[in-house]
Amino acid sequence: MSLVMAMQFGDRICILSDSMVSGSGTNGHDTIPGQLKTIVLNQWVSISYSGSTNKAITKIREIRKDLSERKYFDEVLESLTEYTSGEDGDVDFLVSSHVGIPKLYKIADGQIHYGLGMYWIGNDEIAERVLEEFGKEEQVNIELPIHMTRDEYRFRDAFKKAFSVNEPPHTGGLVFDCVGTPKGYRYNNHAVVHTGDRMAVDIAFEYADQWSHESPGAESYALSLVSPNGRSLAVAGAFFERSNTGFIYSPLDPYLDSRDKEMLGRPETIHPVTLKGFVDEVARSASRLETYLGG
Repeated sequence: MSLVMAMQFGDRICILSDSMVSGSGTNGHDTIPGQLKTIVLNQWVSISYSGSTNKAITKIREIRKDLSERKYFDEVLESLTEYTSGEDGDVDFLVSSHVGIPKLYKIADGQIHYGLGMYWIGNDEIAERVLEEFGKEEQVNIELPIHMTRDEYRFRDAFKKAFSVNEPPHTGGLVFDCVGTPKGYRYNNHAVVHTGDRMAVDIAFEYADQWSHESPGAESYALSLVSPNGRSLAVAGAFFERSNTGFIYSPLDPYLDSRDKEMLGRPETIHPVTLKGFVDEVARSASRLETYLGG
């Protein structure tokens, strides 16, 4: 099941999202590549979604165009609110903004919610897991990056722990971490190495084997999440060392849609490639998107 959660820590906003696509017809409950669900629109705004990917991406691209044409931010919020009122709960949005003071918005079922320091969309049961973990007040015994509070670190840790639970409702895929500050929005994954088990990786090439990895305690896959450092662009990547395969997520790039009309924003597969080569490919995708958006 899907989940996006956002929490504000002073002038920083942390947005955490999974990549799972429900009902996609792929094997396994946590098939990768999935989708990037938190989309950086510009230096001051990001938008996240749960529900129908095609409906959400279509609307998000429209919103990105509206912002580029200097439409008022309040008009953008009204447009999203009106859109969700006619979609029967098929799609919900979280909006993180540094237009003026930092603020979070949840937009669902034709209603806009704001004024709180945390919102989520998606599965309530999984959200409760995260909140339970976050409420444990465990000690943080590592040196934290500059500007990151202990509560912000604990929020990230609680989200990842909740996704490791192997019981219904199942979660899966990748965890993407986005952070918004007065200096801009970016994916907080640059050169950070993770390991994961119970993953099902679906590679759509004849010469690349499909494999699944769902038995607890089995060997984990080395996974590097990569993004163009310090750039407010909706581009992120996941590299799997075992297969020398990477997936580049760039949901605002229409170039990728030309390869798969059935799912907007589907990631591009790069195979075979080294990690260094994949980082270069992510940077090229970022440059292409920047050119397309007129940045």
